[in-house]
This record gives sequence, C-alpha cells and structure tokens, in this order.
Amino acid sequence: MGGGGNSAPRGSNSSDFSGGEFSGSCEEYSATTNICSPNSDALSSINIGAELTIDIQKTDNREIVVVINDDVIVGSLLPHSIGKLKDCIRKGNRYSAKVLKKEGAMCNVSIYWVGKN
Repeated sequence: MGGGGNSAPRGSNSSDFSGGEFSGSCEEYSATTNICSPNSDALSSINIGAELTIDIQKTDNREIVVVINDDVIVGSLLPHSIGKLKDCIRKGNRYSAKVLKKEGAMCNVSIYWVGKN
C-alpha cells in the first residue's frame, strides 16, 4: 500500500486517510493522539501499557469522545479523524486506547478497534 498524506495520523492503516478523515471500515480504524483535558488524579494512576475504554459522553448538546479507566473519565480524545470515530462508536463499534507514553499531564495513546456490540 502506498503511504497517505504526511500529515495523516500514523495508524496501522494510515494509507486510508484522505483529507484528514479516515475512509476505511470501522474495524480498520486506528489512530495515535494525546489525551486532552486530562483528569490529573485519574491520570496519575495509569501506567504505560494500560488499556483504557473509549466512549461518547453527551454534554451540553455536544458529543465528546472520552477515555475511561475504572469507571472514571481520564480525559477526552480529539484524533485527526474524530468524525469517523464518533460515527463508528454510534454504530456499535468498541475501541480501546493503549497508553504509549506519559510525561506529567501529557499522555499519548493508540486507539484501536476491539469489537462490536
């Protein structure tokens, strides 16, 4: 497969990114991003390699993609292709985020598909 645009997230299927939005199937979706607005207490208990649950939370008529550890929201996610991720979750797909790197309040995760409801 040829490479996608250089500005695309480097997921396992990065060649399927076009114009910033993922064009592959929900099962193929993957991305790497940082956790936004982290909850410092929740983040402090997470180690590299931890698997976090991803879900959509509705707040003030907005949908926010959140990462959860032990029923506590750790923060939100804004991957480059957030629209596709939200659409796939709404269709019953489930995703996890694996912690790749953690430095202070910065936490980098890899998003990947884990199954369908």
